Amino acid sequence: MNGLNLFAIGLYGVLLVGCASVPMTSTSLDAEAKTFTPEPSKASIYVNRGGGVGTAVTVQTLLDGRVVGSLAPYTFQLLSVTPGPHVLTTGGGAESVEQQKITAEAGRNYFFKLSLSMGWALPRVHLQPMEEREGREAVLDSKRADAINY
Repeated sequence: MNGLNLFAIGLYGVLLVGCASVPMTSTSLDAEAKTFTPEPSKASIYVNRGGGVGTAVTVQTLLDGRVVGSLAPYTFQLLSVTPGPHVLTTGGGAESVEQQKITAEAGRNYFFKLSLSMGWALPRVHLQPMEEREGREAVLDSKRADAINY
């Protein structure tokens, strides 16, 4: 194997884990997140992953360059952030890294859809903003995965 292939395999191992199980929160924290009420003086970022391609794969998410957790199909993360600029990142190996820049405003909710498609050698990750109504519906159909809030 050449160095690029080893790099891609190493990055793939860090960002995608071949098991569709992730640490989950309690049912009470899941229910609390589904009230869509940001913490005082904070904004809420919801990252939701539905089904589709890559159901046996979990995807790590990063906020401002720090790993916050992983998403399996039909799970979401709630990230409570201070107002100001933030960068949400997901990755699918050397072929695909997606980022969304957010300028968070206190009291607001932001929704993102994480999905996968088939890439040349590895799945490609897609991270797209969602309208609030669509985002709320997706979250209500998912379970809350654990996430580290820094």
